[in-house]
Amino acid sequence: AALFLEACNVIILIVTIGVTAFLFVHVAQYVSLHLKYLTYNVEGLEKRAEELYERMLGRKIKRSPEYNCYADPGFVWCYRACLKRCLLHHQLIIRWMRRLQNASEVPIGMAYFVGAIVIALSLSAIKTGTSLPGTFLTSLLYCLAEIGFLALVSLLSQRIIDQNENLRLKMYDCKWYNYPRSISLDVGIFQEMSCRPLCLTVFGIVTANNDTFASVMNSAYTYYNILMAI
Repeated sequence: AALFLEACNVIILIVTIGVTAFLFVHVAQYVSLHLKYLTYNVEGLEKRAEELYERMLGRKIKRSPEYNCYADPGFVWCYRACLKRCLLHHQLIIRWMRRLQNASEVPIGMAYFVGAIVIALSLSAIKTGTSLPGTFLTSLLYCLAEIGFLALVSLLSQRIIDQNENLRLKMYDCKWYNYPRSISLDVGIFQEMSCRPLCLTVFGIVTANNDTFASVMNSAYTYYNILMAI
């Protein structure tokens, strides 16, 4: 009976963490996918402007060494239109990220804050409770669930950070040195916004990434050694 009740407790815990993790993964993956798509659009801004130019004006860009597309008012208008769509998309991603941060800041903070202690206690219970199947099973599942959740949060947050950094580099790779002043101002604003970190934080203080996950695992191992030494 005790084993059955402990198993039910573990199942309820796993289901709760699983549903929360599923919602978090869905939103985080959505943000990461849109960042990747935005980076692709920024990389092909000039090509998309040329296609819009051909559709709007009904003629193709002149391909010659003397022709400067950024001196063509029609091409500049098309380029600014494509750039504006990228700016609006980036602002939308920032709003999604803020909502995700506001909704997950406390749960992620608690997970990181108590994660090292929970893992250390679970490992201690696993080692000392091998003669009790219920205690061993519960402790093992607690440990795996905590490690898995922290790893998942850290991995997704790190992916968003990497995607945002890639977007910043793609913006810098644009031919900004050829832009007229009207485009340079918009690109400067875009570059400034992409330089701001886009990541999840623990209680708004520590960034949730792979380095933080490694620090939590190192702390958990330290606490475990202290418990075993007592």
